[in-house]
Amino acid sequence: VRVEGRMKHRFGLYQKLLARASFLRFQKFPAESYNYSYMPVVFETHELMLKAEAALRAKDVFGRRYFHPSLNLTKPYFQPGLPVSESIAERVLCLPLYDDLAEDDIERVCGIIRKAI
Repeated sequence: VRVEGRMKHRFGLYQKLLARASFLRFQKFPAESYNYSYMPVVFETHELMLKAEAALRAKDVFGRRYFHPSLNLTKPYFQPGLPVSESIAERVLCLPLYDDLAEDDIERVCGIIRKAI
């Protein structure tokens, strides 16, 4: 199976395991062009994202902030006043996703997030 197929499978597993998590949503990508190299999830609030990030870190799981801070607040693009971009940048977290990530590890990550929130 090609790497992209394995990544797509892992991406789908995250979506399946977190489908009923009312406190987050998934960033939408066009399926025909997405390479499944990131697993960004958008939490309902900044506080919930921080809570999930802290719970993961306490278990040695490290998510990454995604376009944080919002690019419109960085040099040379500084242009404050883009509330949608700024809001999403404060609430999005990329979950671990790589080619040899075990399904058990994805289940563990999702369990940590659900338990924390």
